[in-house]
Amino acid sequence: MNNIKTISTNIFDTKLQTIIVPVNLQGVMGKGLALQVKQLYPQVYNKYKEVCYNKNIDIGKPYLCKINDLQYWFLLFPTKIFWKNPSKIEYIESGLNYLVSNYNEWGINSIATPLLGCGCGGLNEKSVMPLMKYYLQKIHIPVEIYTKFNINHKEIK
Repeated sequence: MNNIKTISTNIFDTKLQTIIVPVNLQGVMGKGLALQVKQLYPQVYNKYKEVCYNKNIDIGKPYLCKINDLQYWFLLFPTKIFWKNPSKIEYIESGLNYLVSNYNEWGINSIATPLLGCGCGGLNEKSVMPLMKYYLQKIHIPVEIYTKFNINHKEIK
């Protein structure tokens, strides 16, 4: 697991290439990291709504959003179907499995990720962290797992 670091600062301070964003399949970015991405990177939000509408994203099938001129790539990672529902650990596992199978083909060379499903999704860090480490140690690229997420909407313009 030498490729994985656990970090407790703002995920947007990362120097890594790709940020994983937990999302639902309804095109709603209303809370948590997804809301911050919507506010900071409206182009990503517009693409997210499009891929939801066209069903190019699904449970177990994250969508890599690469938009020219943005600092990061964003891996839109479904952890729930409806925004009101809790996340499911099996959704996270199937998405991580898909990521492991496709990251190289996508050209991902480093990943920053929150604890998937643990914020607005309601999952427990003690069950999610080992699962994430199990899968992410299989990809031999730098990975940062962000364990704290502080939302400060006043800083977002």
